[in-house]
Amino acid sequence: MNNKAVITGIKNLDHSLRGGLYPGQRYVIAGRPGMGKSTFMMQLLINACLETNGCGAVFSLEMSGEVYRRRLLEISPLSKELLENERLIIDDTIAITLEEIERKCRKIKSERELKLVVIDYFYLLGREPGIEFDDFCKMALPRLGRLAKELEVPILMDIQLMKSCEYRADHHPILADIRWPSFLRHTEYIFMLHRESYYEPEYEGDNRLEIVVSELPYTDFFTRTIDAGRAFSKD
Repeated sequence: MNNKAVITGIKNLDHSLRGGLYPGQRYVIAGRPGMGKSTFMMQLLINACLETNGCGAVFSLEMSGEVYRRRLLEISPLSKELLENERLIIDDTIAITLEEIERKCRKIKSERELKLVVIDYFYLLGREPGIEFDDFCKMALPRLGRLAKELEVPILMDIQLMKSCEYRADHHPILADIRWPSFLRHTEYIFMLHRESYYEPEYEGDNRLEIVVSELPYTDFFTRTIDAGRAFSKD
């Protein structure tokens, strides 16, 4: 197993993760709608490609490939060269299945130096009719763990947090805001995103992002909050 971490480009986060995103591990990006989950993952994707000279693959289930490309270019003009050289690979297949993701990732890995896989957004993955989402996660998340180890890449995926954080005096998310228990059992890290300006329309500060980082074994006692050190746009 390649143990070299993929640098996120966010200094405080890389320090907290002891170097960055590690191959073979699953990272969940969680937040309320409009908190900036997609933008955050796009930034990590761009940084991964620039720092490693490898390529990143994103499975965009919510945005079309055209919109995703435009968003990448808005974040960084360096994305243009990455896209042209197929170092940023976007697959916008609607309701893509886990089997298709496994097959396509293996194909990319056989042809290029794959460094990071992103699934945006996880809830929209194709699944059999009638299967509850948490039951699907019990099957899918361990398989993604095996895929991450096989391909020696980190896998990022995003989910929504419950609305409960909006009703607390302190709006910072906690692990209890995650609706589906499987994410607490079958992943290595959860990054819960927070921007105070999301909850306070009259907030006078900038659009600064905080990342509440938790890792296995998940417990709020060991959760730590990281200042991303920059402002991020909304989803």
